[in-house]
Amino acid sequence: MSDVEEKFLGGVAGVGMNRTLRGFKSSFYVQTGGPSAYGIYLTDKRLIGVSYRKIVSEAYRPAYAIFLLCILSLISLVVYTRLTGAQDLPPLPFVMALAVVALVLLIYWSPKRASARLERESSGKSLPNFGKIAPDIILNRTGISQVTFRPGLILVAMRSGETQTFLTKAGQKKGSQLLRLFLVFCSTAPLIEMTVSNVGGENLRKLVEPTSPDGREGWITVQRPTTGKEERFRVTRKLLFEEAAPLPNAYAILEGEWGYQCYLTSPMASIKCGQAGLRQLLLDLDSICCDAPEGESIRYE
Repeated sequence: MSDVEEKFLGGVAGVGMNRTLRGFKSSFYVQTGGPSAYGIYLTDKRLIGVSYRKIVSEAYRPAYAIFLLCILSLISLVVYTRLTGAQDLPPLPFVMALAVVALVLLIYWSPKRASARLERESSGKSLPNFGKIAPDIILNRTGISQVTFRPGLILVAMRSGETQTFLTKAGQKKGSQLLRLFLVFCSTAPLIEMTVSNVGGENLRKLVEPTSPDGREGWITVQRPTTGKEERFRVTRKLLFEEAAPLPNAYAILEGEWGYQCYLTSPMASIKCGQAGLRQLLLDLDSICCDAPEGESIRYE
C-alpha cells in the first residue's frame, strides 16, 4: 500500500438529497417532493455518492398503506351510493379521519422517521466503511473540472464534458455543511474551480480559482471559522513531500485556518514518518486547536 493514503474529508446525507439526470421525469419528481435520500462523501481523491432510497421507502410505507386504504374506502362508498341511492353514509367520517392521518404521516411523521434512521445509518461513515455500501456513483477528483453551487443544486462538471447533478433540498444546515466540505475538497492541490451563483446562474462568485494549468496556484475565498470574516488567499506553488524529503535544508510546516494557526515546524531530516503520518498529526493538532476542516495544510519549504 502507498504511504500516501486516501484522506476522508467528511460527508453529508439527508432526506431531500439525490442525484438526478437533467431530464423532466427524474428532476421534476424529486424537486416537487418525491421521497428521496442521498449521501455525498468526499475524500482528497474521490467524490462518492450513496443512495438511501430504500430507507425512505420503508419510512413512507405506513403512510402509503393508510392513504391507499383511504382511497379504496372512498371508492367503495361512491360505488355503494350509486347502487343503493343512499344519502346517509355513517362510514364517511371514518374515511375522512383516515385521510387526515395519511396526510399527517406523509407530511410530518414519515420524513421525520426517515431522517432519524438516515442519521443512524450514515453517522460516523469513514472511508473503510464504503466497501459495505453499494455506491451510486464514484467520481475521481482528477476528472472533475468545476463545481457549481446553486440554491438546492450542485453541478459537478467533468473534464470529459459530462455534468453530474445533485439535488440538495435537505435544509440550510446541511447545505452549509456541503458548501464547507466542497470548499475543502476543491482547495486541495491541484485546485478545482468552485463557484456559487443564484438559481439562474447569475451573480457568479468564485470561491476557488486556479490560475495555473496544473492547478497548483490560484485564489481561494473563505470565511474564517473564528471571526466569520470573508477573506481571499493567494495559493502559491509548493514543494511536494517527495520533492522536499531529500533536500538537506527543507522544512515541513503544519498549519490551520488558512495559515493563521501554525501548529508545527520541523526539519524534514527529523521526520521519521511518511506523508500519511504527517497528515494524521495535522488532523490531531487541528482537532485540538481549531476543530475546523477548512484551511488545514502542510507546506514544505
